[in-house]
Amino acid sequence: MSSLGVKGARGALIGTFGQFIKLGVNIASLVVLARLLSPHDYGLIAMVTAVIGVAEIIRDMGLSAASIQAKHLTSIERSNLWWANTAIGLFCALGTAILAPVLVAFYNEPAVLYITLALSTTFLFNGATTQFRASLVRELRVKPIAYSDISASLIAFFVALYCALTGAGYWALVLQQILGACLSFVFIAFSAGWCPQAYNSSVSIKPYLKYGLPLFGSGVLTYAASNLDVTLIGRFYGTTLLGQYNRAMQLIRMPMNQIRSPLGSMALSTLSKVQDDNQRLVEFAGKAQLIFLYPITLLGMYAAATAAETVPFVLGSRWAEIAPLVAIFAIGDSISNLSSAGGWLYLAKGRSGTLFKYTLLSALVRITLFVFMVPFGFMAIASVYIIAPMILWPISFYICARTTRINTLPLFLTSLRVIILAGFALGASWSAKSFFDFRGSPLLTLTITSLIYIAIPLLLLMVIPRYRKDFMVCLKTLKSILGRSKQ
Repeated sequence: MSSLGVKGARGALIGTFGQFIKLGVNIASLVVLARLLSPHDYGLIAMVTAVIGVAEIIRDMGLSAASIQAKHLTSIERSNLWWANTAIGLFCALGTAILAPVLVAFYNEPAVLYITLALSTTFLFNGATTQFRASLVRELRVKPIAYSDISASLIAFFVALYCALTGAGYWALVLQQILGACLSFVFIAFSAGWCPQAYNSSVSIKPYLKYGLPLFGSGVLTYAASNLDVTLIGRFYGTTLLGQYNRAMQLIRMPMNQIRSPLGSMALSTLSKVQDDNQRLVEFAGKAQLIFLYPITLLGMYAAATAAETVPFVLGSRWAEIAPLVAIFAIGDSISNLSSAGGWLYLAKGRSGTLFKYTLLSALVRITLFVFMVPFGFMAIASVYIIAPMILWPISFYICARTTRINTLPLFLTSLRVIILAGFALGASWSAKSFFDFRGSPLLTLTITSLIYIAIPLLLLMVIPRYRKDFMVCLKTLKSILGRSKQ
């Protein structure tokens, strides 16, 4: 494996390890605060973030990916990009504050006003952080990112915990988000080790905007399609059901995003450096896909298999009824990851415009399904997270092959192998719980289910050569990473 591939893979490994630590902090936050706060508290926050969260996409404007993907980036261009992202962040903060009364009228919830005004400040902090974080990713400096994120999350959690214990209610969650954004800016900026220069109007950032604007459009469409369900449930089913729906979603999204983010960022950074060599690009993409898909898909399906036992333990008995929702979101998240390699190729080849067109198709499919499912209840709305990615998965690889002139069939077949493996493990685990009496013991049920879930992939690994080959590629890559890291 080349030094570039090893460096990128090692960065992904370190980033994932750091995200696991941050994940531990966030899970502790989720577990503890869920026992102190009510579904109504979480529903209020979800009402606001479902709408104003699009400002996170706007304040990035696709410029972080543009600076990471660029072959060359001067210090003046980097500074100009920082000023652009910071100005957009300020614009988003002001726009969100103006929108607050509209949200109050839409949801008929007075508390939404002050929550929206308070959370609007996060966009300024996040805008100012964008290019500092992008420069660290571009240089594959993953450790500072991990340390910064972990420190910010830990401090924000303890402050939120204190507020929740003293009866602050949903304000504990508001303060956690504001403080997390502020501290991330301070820590990431310090780690980046550079200060932005004065804006230089003689140096244009138009090429970065040209690359980033389609990504911005893709991001807005993806966000709208992914959050329309929350907005509809908040409008038609109220804060309590929305709070339950939101906790189920976050129980899956939070850990998966923190695993997915460093792997995806490092894959893009590495693939972008070989964008002109299709042979190496496909080789690197194939290995990255194996390392990415197997762990995240198996983990997601395991969450679905054990949701009935883990949810009451993690969140408390009053949240037990959300277990079916957790299983649905876990399966849907696993399926949605299958087409990730296509997105990497779009971005690495600079085809952000084509990605936007595909995202438009994806958004239309999701939005149509969400609106259609509203009369059938919030469980039907949740099922869209399984139905939509199943429809879009093969289509995404077909469109990618047509537009990039890269043979994506091997990548599609790899994703098919992964989901078959994880699907068999999930099916066997659920079947065992259906056919055998575990005497009503959640611990015994969890133990047996876990053993069966682990046994199925191991069995397929032993009897099917293709799975053994995938395993050896992953093992060889991991050895290369660890071997180089010791040098």
